[in-house]
Amino acid sequence: MKCFQKKVHEEEKQIVNRNLKVLGERRQLVTEYWSKIPKIKFYKPKAAFYVYLDISETGMNSDHFSKFTLEKGICLVPGSAFGQTQASGMLNYCRMSFGMTNNQDIKDAAEILTEVLN
Repeated sequence: MKCFQKKVHEEEKQIVNRNLKVLGERRQLVTEYWSKIPKIKFYKPKAAFYVYLDISETGMNSDHFSKFTLEKGICLVPGSAFGQTQASGMLNYCRMSFGMTNNQDIKDAAEILTEVLN
């Protein structure tokens, strides 16, 4: 039984390490490509697979911006889902996850937003 448990534990470690590597690569792509998008700011995440995009310079609130991006094929969660009041500050943010996407989609979305926000 111990031998089986050790094997399972090693396989789990390999899966976790592979996933960490993939997410690290995606985080790097987000940082590289999305930091060039005009009117959008964010902090590089240290532990999460999502970023909160400061969209205040776009002139849109989070609901309008997320609808705008959805029309362009980019799905973002409006900050209003995390706080409904202006005092919460979330109306100026959208959340973008890079956990369940691929590298090319990260690049393509950045190019689309760069083009439409210029």
